[in-house]
Amino acid sequence: MTSKLTWGYSLLDGAIIELNAINISNKELSRRLSFLVDTGSDMTVINNQIFNILKLVFIEDVDVTLGGNVKDKWKVSYLAIEIPGMSIREELEVLVCPDNQGDNLLGRDFLIKYVACFDGVNKQFTLQT
Repeated sequence: MTSKLTWGYSLLDGAIIELNAINISNKELSRRLSFLVDTGSDMTVINNQIFNILKLVFIEDVDVTLGGNVKDKWKVSYLAIEIPGMSIREELEVLVCPDNQGDNLLGRDFLIKYVACFDGVNKQFTLQT
């Protein structure tokens, strides 16, 4: 069955959607979070504060290239994501930004599994199964 949800977005803030982030090992540990839709990000990213709150499992450190040549070490973890109002649940490897206040980014690793459409004229982002 196809389901579809639409969110508004602005050129200043981008498309921000509310998701349920869930610890795969302990489903009791979950949070409703805002994610910025980022088609330029290969992977979904959460900040370090969310990693700690959800008590996620550390998998490994990886080198991340930021803004061209800036390299940094970031954690990798697993996270389940659900979208309220849709029958979507995905378990993803996510990058953990060392900054506690960084944006949570919904990357292409998630987006490529669905029909994702930015409508610039109407300033809407639509996700469809």
